Amino acid sequence: MVRLRLAQLLKQRKLTWYALSKATGLSLPTVYRLSASDGAFKRVEAETMDKLCAALDCEISDLLVRVPNKGK
Repeated sequence: MVRLRLAQLLKQRKLTWYALSKATGLSLPTVYRLSASDGAFKRVEAETMDKLCAALDCEISDLLVRVPNKGK
């Protein structure tokens, strides 16, 4: 299962959801949803990933992590 590491990156960079929302042009609810502590998401547009990477000055590989499914 692929998870977003957005919550961890925000914490490392000492950024708020609001600051990221302003930097990316994404709505605050979108940033909040994508930065869930468990990293779960259903889908993310490539344009959204690009905006996050640009605002956080990171690569897509910094935003994503693969976590083995439990029970498999």
